[in-house]
Amino acid sequence: LLGAGENFGTTVTDEDLESSEGRKVIALNLDDTDDDSIPECYESNDGPQPFDTTRSFIHEVVHALTHLQDKEDNNPRGPVVEYTNIILKEMGHTSPPRIAYESSN
Repeated sequence: LLGAGENFGTTVTDEDLESSEGRKVIALNLDDTDDDSIPECYESNDGPQPFDTTRSFIHEVVHALTHLQDKEDNNPRGPVVEYTNIILKEMGHTSPPRIAYESSN
């Protein structure tokens, strides 16, 4: 389900669900041997922050449970980022909230 260079993904669209035979699949690339010289970051009020496994996993779980898309008109974060921020705060996760779906980097 992950293409070359992709770190995470979820079966969200009808096309994704059809190709996975109706299964909801969460895929995370946790291979630390990948030769990525620049870590993926997200935007926060404290500046760019590197994604961690917890944030990435919760983000993909929200997709799988809700079937929501990342982007939404008139909302720079989108619903999945909003829910992810709330869940991580409730979990006591110490990373700053993500303020935008797309990074400016």
